[in-house]
Amino acid sequence: MDNIQDYIKKLKEKSFYKSIKKAQKRYKSNILNKVSL
Repeated sequence: MDNIQDYIKKLKEKSFYKSIKKAQKRYKSNILNKVSL
């Protein structure tokens, strides 16, 4: 039972981390676009 909960927790953390990375990329590209304009 604990293993399943750990597994779910890891999956959630991974997807959360990925969404943060995506947001950072989008944010950085927005800044770069503003700077280049």
